[in-house]
Amino acid sequence: MFTKFSKANIYIAPGNHDISRPDSKEIFLRNIFIKKNFPFVLSFHENINMVVDDSISSNWGVSEDLMLLLKNLSKENIFVARHNIPILELLHFANSRAGNPNIPLVRDFLNDFSENQNITWIMGDGGAFEALPRLTCHTFKNHRFIINGIGEVKNDTVLILHNGDIFSYIIR
Repeated sequence: MFTKFSKANIYIAPGNHDISRPDSKEIFLRNIFIKKNFPFVLSFHENINMVVDDSISSNWGVSEDLMLLLKNLSKENIFVARHNIPILELLHFANSRAGNPNIPLVRDFLNDFSENQNITWIMGDGGAFEALPRLTCHTFKNHRFIINGIGEVKNDTVLILHNGDIFSYIIR
């Protein structure tokens, strides 16, 4: 399967179906194409960093490792790819509340971040059911929260980051 994408770099922010279930966790961890030390940084553009996070192991929260990494990034535009939604106000867009519903309110969450960085959080734990939007975006101060996901529902949307731009592709 990966030979089809041999010229593409594919990075996965693991979700509950990747590492929470014993059957899929074994397959996920054996795959040589998947980076396993989270969070990690990718530089795509002179002023943009992409951070890939494992929000499952941190029980939906923003781990101390992720906070430290974000504080030490000097670029002003940062994208964080993760599975779970980190703030309470957007929890109703999640596919499930199985995990940690004790996530903070946005006002408390934003206190831990610099106002000099523009952070776009991209989460894939949405859109699995007809009642959930295929794609939704919300802004709080200098943070944007984009929630999408696929669930074998007509018009599922995949997000692609290419050369500092975000594109959406609707699966028909």
